[in-house]
Amino acid sequence: MGLVAQSRKASRRFVRVLILCIVSILFAVVLLNNAIFQLIKSPDQIRTAEMIPGWGRIYKPLLYDAAQPDLVSFGYSWVRDLFDPEIAEPLIGKTFFNFGVSGGTSYESYRFMQGALAYHVPEAAFLDVRAFYDVPRARLTEHQFDDSILRVNRDGSPNTTVALSRWFKMSTAGAVLGSNIRFLRTNLALRAGSTRQDVLEPYQHRDWSIMPDKIADYRRQLMEPSAESFDGDIPTFSDLAASVKLLCGAGVTVHLYDGPYPCAEPTEIALSRFVLLKGLQAQCASDMTFHAFGYPNAVTMEGLQEGVGESIFFRPDGHPRPTIGQLILTRILGLEGRDLAPTLPRDFGVDLLAIPESEARTWIAEKDGRCRGKWSGQTMEQILAELATNYASWADIAPE
Repeated sequence: MGLVAQSRKASRRFVRVLILCIVSILFAVVLLNNAIFQLIKSPDQIRTAEMIPGWGRIYKPLLYDAAQPDLVSFGYSWVRDLFDPEIAEPLIGKTFFNFGVSGGTSYESYRFMQGALAYHVPEAAFLDVRAFYDVPRARLTEHQFDDSILRVNRDGSPNTTVALSRWFKMSTAGAVLGSNIRFLRTNLALRAGSTRQDVLEPYQHRDWSIMPDKIADYRRQLMEPSAESFDGDIPTFSDLAASVKLLCGAGVTVHLYDGPYPCAEPTEIALSRFVLLKGLQAQCASDMTFHAFGYPNAVTMEGLQEGVGESIFFRPDGHPRPTIGQLILTRILGLEGRDLAPTLPRDFGVDLLAIPESEARTWIAEKDGRCRGKWSGQTMEQILAELATNYASWADIAPE
């Protein structure tokens, strides 16, 4: 046999071995991804999987179907970090699914709702209104979003290839493999005795002691009256309206809320959205609430305490921790007095749809004013006094 023939034979053998290796690797990846997913979707693991950042767009539509929860939340990472089903469920006495995803857009949340309702209709849904800024304020979709794994198309028609698309995505996507490995590390740490506080990012603490400049700037903002006027554009909130109509049409109780942001939105934006929601409430066949928590109050002003160290309410990047979620659920669902319910601040959210419109408008303007140094009476001093009184008890909200 000549050298050329030997070389060709060796090349063909190498190609066959290479193909076999590639097929074997792909087969192993498919087996591994499917095996891990079977573990993730078990009832005692879903609650942990929901709280791991970065991969919700791929798995949460599938996990929701497995969980079939009583209550569900939709939105971006501020939603994901706010509600930990592990501590929320004992408080509310119902099952809870957190559909929040990193950087979730209003379009994505609406599509997730469409797909979820096509399979299981929950009792109630929680929506952070600031997660529903339409394009061009927000992008239409973010990385990893895939319409093909949702049960319905944008027009509401059934997605006839959803089963195949889900299997292919879940079995072969590189992002899924990386996320699965991340879940395994988290799960193993928990089994070895670590707490959720130790291993889940939503429980990371902000350290106020190393942020004196930020605290000083915030205090100055709250104490120096400003006559700043809003001159930006007002969002249409079309995806928010579509989402509310979708939920109302399915008979789902709709709990809208403005998350625990340090300052309120400009009055013009808040009033525009309030008018929209009042109109939607009049058309909604199910119950509908709208609680606002995003303004200077005993929770969002945590860093203004004397000698404050690690935050019990906020992560280093400013996201809320699940400790605030317990307060918000207690307020929205009226759970005060239950054994696991935390003590609520006197001034912490109000259902703007349940009070006269004139009062709601005044309330919105007053909370915006606080962020520009305009306070009524001794309100700030009273809030800080209450914060000092209740802070120790709030530290016990989250699991050790």
